[in-house]
Amino acid sequence: MPAVHDRGGWPLDQPADRCEHEGEDPKRQTHSLRTLLESGTA
Repeated sequence: MPAVHDRGGWPLDQPADRCEHEGEDPKRQTHSLRTLLESGTA
């Protein structure tokens, strides 16, 4: 199973950043998803 930061075998100059990233605001995520679905491109 691929790791979270799996780059498909591409070499990196430095180790992958494995720290947790702050999540997106749920209200903003919902708005973005709704906009995408209403546009008919999903």
